[in-house]
Amino acid sequence: MQMPMAGVEFKVEAGNMMFKFSKPLRVLSSAVLNGGLVLADAVLNHQVHKDFDHSDPEGYLRGVVEKLGLKGLVVGLMTAAYVDKYGISSREDDGLAVTTVTTAGISNAASCGEDICKRVKVGTINTVVLIGAYMTDSCMVEAVKTATEAKCRALAHLDVRSPYSR
Repeated sequence: MQMPMAGVEFKVEAGNMMFKFSKPLRVLSSAVLNGGLVLADAVLNHQVHKDFDHSDPEGYLRGVVEKLGLKGLVVGLMTAAYVDKYGISSREDDGLAVTTVTTAGISNAASCGEDICKRVKVGTINTVVLIGAYMTDSCMVEAVKTATEAKCRALAHLDVRSPYSR
């Protein structure tokens, strides 16, 4: 699929959502593989089974990256959500392009402060936000805050509630 953003190749196949960059991009993430603030050549959102339990998730993802033939530094996320059932939204205003791609699994929805550590299995909402401009570190943090607020608002709008506190 052609991304509305230049320099980004987007592909979903065999349980893998891949974003390949024509040149390395600054990426800020909480990813299992190469998380933090890095200069990345690609981002991978890899689908795992809902009962996935691996003693070395980072090593597991390194193996997936190798099998896929992804080159350079790859930021690797995992999700039990179906990566082929993603949401995408793009907007361009005054020459600034922003695209978000989200995979969502809400079977483990939880509210802040709930003690659910012993009950939760794999389940995530992963959002990749692509912004067609250079961003300072503090601006990237603000973008993460805004994306998190948008996710919370969307869940509230859809009336997604925690099964643990009902």
